[in-house]
Amino acid sequence: MTESIKNYISTSMTINRIGVALSAEKNAGMLIKIILKGVMKIANADAGIIYTVHESGKVTVALMHIQSRDLEVDSHSNGDDPYNALVHSKVIKLTGSSIFNNVSINVPDIYHSKGFNFSINMCFDEMIGYTSKSSLSVPMKNHENEIIGILQLINAQDRMTREIIPFSDDDEKVAQNLASVAAVAISKNKLLEDFKLLFDSLVNLIATAIDEKSPYTGGHCRRVPDLTMMIAGAACKSDHASKLETIFDRIHLLDERFEILKRDAQISFLKNKLSLLKNNGDALQHEMDCHLHTFIEEIEDDRKFLHACNSGRNLMGESDQERLRKISVKYRWTDPDGNEKHFLSESELHYLSIPRGTITDEERSIIKSHVNTTSMMLDSLHYPKSLRNVPKFARVHHERMDGKGYPHGLSGNQIPIEGRMIAIADIFEALTAHDRPYKRKFSLTEALSILGSMKEDGHIDPDLFDLFVREKLYLKYAEQHLHPEQIDDVDLSKIPGFACTV
Repeated sequence: MTESIKNYISTSMTINRIGVALSAEKNAGMLIKIILKGVMKIANADAGIIYTVHESGKVTVALMHIQSRDLEVDSHSNGDDPYNALVHSKVIKLTGSSIFNNVSINVPDIYHSKGFNFSINMCFDEMIGYTSKSSLSVPMKNHENEIIGILQLINAQDRMTREIIPFSDDDEKVAQNLASVAAVAISKNKLLEDFKLLFDSLVNLIATAIDEKSPYTGGHCRRVPDLTMMIAGAACKSDHASKLETIFDRIHLLDERFEILKRDAQISFLKNKLSLLKNNGDALQHEMDCHLHTFIEEIEDDRKFLHACNSGRNLMGESDQERLRKISVKYRWTDPDGNEKHFLSESELHYLSIPRGTITDEERSIIKSHVNTTSMMLDSLHYPKSLRNVPKFARVHHERMDGKGYPHGLSGNQIPIEGRMIAIADIFEALTAHDRPYKRKFSLTEALSILGSMKEDGHIDPDLFDLFVREKLYLKYAEQHLHPEQIDDVDLSKIPGFACTV
């Protein structure tokens, strides 16, 4: 009687521990291990195996524990072990009735049982020098009554003599109940994984749809997360594109106009020179040569000035803007249709006169509005607790460390670290993207130099930039996403803002 009471108390405590684990344990693999060891203790079994039945029909050993041998096989830690290789082809034969007829199989001796094939256990015995005798196999069903696994107990032991005995009816009932609990744990874990995969798939689908809407930004939403994960995030915006980039860089059109001006000047000079030769005007020829040379130099100087304006790297002062206006009307050129025009159109003058950067106030307003659109879209979604900060991280990746970013003008530690990381990834991807025909792709050295300057200007997080360079994350990203010609040998000592230590 006393022994029965002890067993009852021990069983109750084991079931209570399993109940606590159900609510507290987040790791499904650990929970299954607790359940298997618990049911082994209640039934006083020396060994236990949990098999997983996959949707494809393949069966694998999820967990095997043999107490007397201190042996444990866990598929989560070693999915290529020889036991799994063995079970793939033979486990269905082991418990065919258990799987397909939803019944338990309780046999006193697997080596003398009729109607069941326990060759898998016999193979285990041969591999590890073990002797399986009594066996209890119970199907594990999910909430849709589908068989998702099998719980098998091996070698029940008499609590006093340790002799191998058959499993009792009570053992079978307990095993059935706890097999259901284990099935719930496995199903819950699979549902969570499925929902996570579904969520990730939806995010990728939406990102792809947004990117594919523009043929010039495809891949951006795939590459930025890759780089963000490498440096643990990204946040900010800036792109030293050129001011005349609108689907293609129009600075070459200005070069063509300058060439036309030089050609016209040279033709006019030759005509005048020919006329002077006919009229014996030798004295004026030298003066004309000097005038042509001066004019060509002036054209070249103005052309270089327009290129500098177009780069967007320098601040455009009032004197620079005044010079632009003069150049605009200083030269006249004739288009292919024979129309004479000012050298710069109103649109070109407008873009080249941008005081700083490469975009107009109107374009900047449009760009900034996408943050508000992003916020509205993300805020409309319901997130699990682990993802509730996603909208906050996304909306701050255009803030700057010096407080001059948008939309809220946050600075320093007011910007979440995740957002600061996203910024660096966003900028570096934009600088090195090779699928945007309207801008040239930068090499690693050029991109890192621009990032370094942005660090010095208070644009990006200095510590994250140093981490990005020091750990050569740029190279890891480049090997996966950049063209070979972009991957040059970076001299870190020449990167602005980075203290190179050897």
